[in-house]
Amino acid sequence: MNLILGSEYVVLASAEPNPGPNGWMWIANKLNSAAERLEPSGLKVGYHNHQAEFTRVRAR
Repeated sequence: MNLILGSEYVVLASAEPNPGPNGWMWIANKLNSAAERLEPSGLKVGYHNHQAEFTRVRAR
């Protein structure tokens, strides 16, 4: 459908991962996997973040 509409991107609008860095790593891995599968069609993957994603989950 995205290609028919002329959209280059498939965007995940929000996520509710498990708490902590491992939850976000799971989301990142899923997005990377989707990007690999969609690349041959010319589509790109994106994530629309919100303010909550900028909260510190672990001091580094």
